[in-house]
Amino acid sequence: MEIILIRHGEPEWVRDGLSVVDPPLTERGLMQAQRVGEELHAEAFDHVVVSPLRRARQTAAPLLNLQRRRETIEPFLEEIREPNWHGTPEELAAAAYAEEKSRAAEDRWLGVR
Repeated sequence: MEIILIRHGEPEWVRDGLSVVDPPLTERGLMQAQRVGEELHAEAFDHVVVSPLRRARQTAAPLLNLQRRRETIEPFLEEIREPNWHGTPEELAAAAYAEEKSRAAEDRWLGVR
């Protein structure tokens, strides 16, 4: 069995100075997704399993379109939930998250060892 993991393209985390929950891809992210689709379109996948997050689905879309297939959406692929920063000014979210980011991953997320 072969599994190919693809990370989403560049997301637009901040729009108009406000943090965004489940952001879309930036123009650059959409171009990255297109390149992934072009690079992998000839692969014979049994399944394309995608996170329900917008950026993941947008990243998979070019490949799915080129292969004329549908994705399987799996909620378990959704990332660890952070606080809801939607609409929070960027500087406030950055300040609140700076302390958390300074902690070791092992201390932030259960199961990371």
